[in-house]
Amino acid sequence: MFKRAIIASFVVGAAITAAGPSVAQPPQGDPVYNTYYYSDSSHNEVVGINHGDCTYWGVVPDAWLEGQTSAYSEPILVAYCYQGNWQPL
Repeated sequence: MFKRAIIASFVVGAAITAAGPSVAQPPQGDPVYNTYYYSDSSHNEVVGINHGDCTYWGVVPDAWLEGQTSAYSEPILVAYCYQGNWQPL
């Protein structure tokens, strides 16, 4: 009985070791960015946001504007888009 328990634990341990460590999968899909527009180069006051959108056919950059644009902008990655579905970061 004791031998069986040791052999069973050895087999289970070998199976877990053979499977290897779990590895995080890279995100699927294309990156979706929102572009933030600022009043000046200090980037303290947001004056507008240009939103990206996710459709079945892919990413639509600058799908709609909220506020106004300016010469001072910064794109921010917000999600990934895969076949019309938003994928988290």
